[in-house]
Amino acid sequence: MKQFLQIIGLLVIVSCQSNDKQSTDGHENENLPGLIGNAPPDTTIHFLWREDRQTDSNENVVSTILINEGYTRNIPDSERAALGYVATFIGSECWWDGEATDERNNLQCKVLTALNLGYQCSDKHLGFLRSWFARDSSVLSQLEDSNCPTTPYTATIQNTFDEIDLSRRGSNLEIS
Repeated sequence: MKQFLQIIGLLVIVSCQSNDKQSTDGHENENLPGLIGNAPPDTTIHFLWREDRQTDSNENVVSTILINEGYTRNIPDSERAALGYVATFIGSECWWDGEATDERNNLQCKVLTALNLGYQCSDKHLGFLRSWFARDSSVLSQLEDSNCPTTPYTATIQNTFDEIDLSRRGSNLEIS
């Protein structure tokens, strides 16, 4: 899993370089402030992490994905594309919005929702990524509809995230 994220990070560095000079601090708190206009371009943002939370019945503890919502409120599109691409292929607490359809076009995933990219594998989701990675044929082939996974949170076997950090170094972007 870690090796997969490192490969994706390298791909993002090559394919999706950001010229944005906005930043946020990297504290592990879901209520972080949004991007700060004059912050240094070299920074790391703690985007996603897990915490154990009790269920409504307080009988069970569940490892739950938390997302830095302060950061997502003002996220630059280049970083939204990089995170959206990584989230396409790894589960992030995806649930069917209503009953699953034959087209499997109503899978709502926590990361994609936070990034305002719509349902997993939707035209909104894949169209946005295809526009950002239009010059990378390898990424475009991975973003074909037939390659887009629709794996709900209840699946017996799936990959998921423990944490995601986004680092800006000059105009380079790395996801780890």
